[in-house]
Amino acid sequence: MEKYFVGEVDTTTLPSSEVKKNPAPPVQATTLNNQSSGIFLKLLQYLVPLLILGSAFALQYYGKRSKSNES
Repeated sequence: MEKYFVGEVDTTTLPSSEVKKNPAPPVQATTLNNQSSGIFLKLLQYLVPLLILGSAFALQYYGKRSKSNES
């Protein structure tokens, strides 16, 4: 381990442990006043991935179908 020894630590340049940091301000939770927008967002969270998945299957089906017609 002595070959990896770089040097001594100068303890006078280290910050003191008594310094107190400013506490972070409390986080305020935001609430949705309109419940219909919350339902709409939940619907979009499920509907958009399903639409993407459905379009991927449709494009795959269309791609296989058009390949078989070319031969």
